Amino acid sequence: MAKLRKFRSVFLSGFALILGAQLLAETADAAIRPPQRLPEYRLHVSFDIPHGKILGRATILAPRGTKLTLDRSEFKIRSLTHNGKEVASRQSGEEIVLQAEGPVHLTYEADLKTTEDNIIDDRGILLQDNWYPSLAGFYHIRLSATLPKGYVAVSEADRITQTEKDGSVEFAFDFPHPVHDQRGISFVASRRFEISRDSYNHIELCTYLFPEEAHLTPRYLERLKLALKRYEGLFGPYPFRRLAIVGRLLPETEAAPTFVLMGQEELQLPDLGETNLDHEIAHQWLGLAVSPDYDRGNWCEGLTLHFADHSLTEAPGEDWQYRRGVLACFQNNLRPGQEFPLGRFTERVGRSSSAIGYCKGAMVVHMLRERLGDQVFLAAIKDFVKTNSFTIASWDDLRNSFERIAHQDLSRFFQQWVDHAGQPELKVTEISQEK
Repeated sequence: MAKLRKFRSVFLSGFALILGAQLLAETADAAIRPPQRLPEYRLHVSFDIPHGKILGRATILAPRGTKLTLDRSEFKIRSLTHNGKEVASRQSGEEIVLQAEGPVHLTYEADLKTTEDNIIDDRGILLQDNWYPSLAGFYHIRLSATLPKGYVAVSEADRITQTEKDGSVEFAFDFPHPVHDQRGISFVASRRFEISRDSYNHIELCTYLFPEEAHLTPRYLERLKLALKRYEGLFGPYPFRRLAIVGRLLPETEAAPTFVLMGQEELQLPDLGETNLDHEIAHQWLGLAVSPDYDRGNWCEGLTLHFADHSLTEAPGEDWQYRRGVLACFQNNLRPGQEFPLGRFTERVGRSSSAIGYCKGAMVVHMLRERLGDQVFLAAIKDFVKTNSFTIASWDDLRNSFERIAHQDLSRFFQQWVDHAGQPELKVTEISQEK
């Protein structure tokens, strides 16, 4: 089953680089859309924080006859019943496959402690990868969590409610949008968070910062408003009802639906333009509301770099310098034999793959904008987001929007720049001088 995908920011040759993509299909299949009736995954978790453990219980409700595939990974399945009957836990395999005939109930235990993407200790809780038995395909999830009193929790949600009882606090997260197994959901909690709230056009804005960064709240809330205003003009209405900045225990900055996890070093940068915040907010549309199809090609990294990084330097005399730097990044980080087509970029696994996925991707997007003009280009981006929201879309789906709005056949452009490796080789064959 697919590994949780994240949009993680790192710095390479002075440019913010995220994660992305896989093989571009030969046929222009439509975006992968959720069926009309989805399984509902009701998940409740509590924690043994001193021992780094999750204790979870879940109920899965699905239309009769639905094939349910659960990835049990390394979890200890303590009980599993289907339609009131006990099911063998199948401890030797990673997947549990059931044909839905009634509710599925399970309890599990996960011993995580501290891993690359997960933390459960006295510093707080950060869960991003393989922390609950994932359900294959699309599903709705209703997450709730019980924590010791004093903790504050964040997850994907348009609305968060909390209830205190008997020395503990329960959080419930209302996220009405489809979730797919290639990403899943995440969870963050700390007893040190200080919360501040504001709003913009009926969108709830929040910051969850540690005391040492809490004084930065006003500038981050203001930046959220500016970014939302700008990106709504470019992409259309914000796809969620909530947007938060959350302080993170790890150094990288990452995007998740409805919030951005800010790395500690970036939080302290005096110039917000030097952070990846705008980049991650753009991912709320490009990458999260519309998800890349990792089997047919990732389009979102080049688009996001163009809109969130290159576009911020479009003052006269600055944009060409940024593009020159992007081209230098591409040239300087590729050695002979390392290049592959942009449509085969899967994720950042070194400087060479980043040079293709981010730098070449951004330049291809810029060339397309130059070819079509701002009016057509921006209208096509809005069409792409609106048409494919909460689906999994590929380069083909992006091309379809551009062709529909531009009334042009762009197959040759996409074949040249996405399907094939390399770049034009220019050679001077004749020089003349005129007076």
